[in-house]
Amino acid sequence: MELTREDRILFLRSVFSNFAQIRVQGSENLPATGGAIVVCNHTDLSDGLIQLLYTARPLVFLAKSELFESGSRLTGGSLGLNIEDLLSRSEFFAQFPKDFLADTMSLAGQFIKDVEAVPIIRSYRGGTRRESAGYYRDLTQKILSRLKGGEVIAIYPEGKRSTDGKLLPFRGLAARLALAAGVPIVPCALVGNRGLTNPLEWKKTGRTRTIIYYIGLPIEPSSFPEGHSKKAVKHLTESIQGRVKELLVQS
Repeated sequence: MELTREDRILFLRSVFSNFAQIRVQGSENLPATGGAIVVCNHTDLSDGLIQLLYTARPLVFLAKSELFESGSRLTGGSLGLNIEDLLSRSEFFAQFPKDFLADTMSLAGQFIKDVEAVPIIRSYRGGTRRESAGYYRDLTQKILSRLKGGEVIAIYPEGKRSTDGKLLPFRGLAARLALAAGVPIVPCALVGNRGLTNPLEWKKTGRTRTIIYYIGLPIEPSSFPEGHSKKAVKHLTESIQGRVKELLVQS
């Protein structure tokens, strides 16, 4: 039976409630319409799922290209999840037999239709400098087109998960895109889900945890630094990181 997106979200929320209680603060801060960039800290594999389920608008994630490689996959929407990659990266998922996990994911395929993503080859190096520059130029234009078309792009500006929960230095991609597209940046923070997909953490807590998803006030284009220079990108990136840090501190 094909369910509506709202039904799929409600179903997955009910499943997720067996593992954690989610509290969302500041949902009214997300612009109701128009393009925007949502930035968030990154500490666990569950970050994307939580944002997918508890953000009022559909998100387009920037995801590493390895998740789109061929092999054992669960496909849906524009995202293909590589089961081998999932198993190798998470002890939580690795505890299940591969066949069972593949069958379960296949049955849940319609839920993954809600995930939209743009694959990114990290540290791409083409055959020539011109080829590398062309790749990043085309990728940027693809993302900008979606932003100008009114979509919401989700970015983890740290570039990788923080193992101790402390913010890693932010990279400048979100700032560059926001300056080029002229769209607001919405700082967010997730607190309480670090280690959620690690069975060792489950043994420590032994109970359902509470996770808070903070959605902060948007940084409007009117407050952006002027120009698109490296200095402007740096200043805006520092502002973004400061706003995310404020959300984490208030928790």
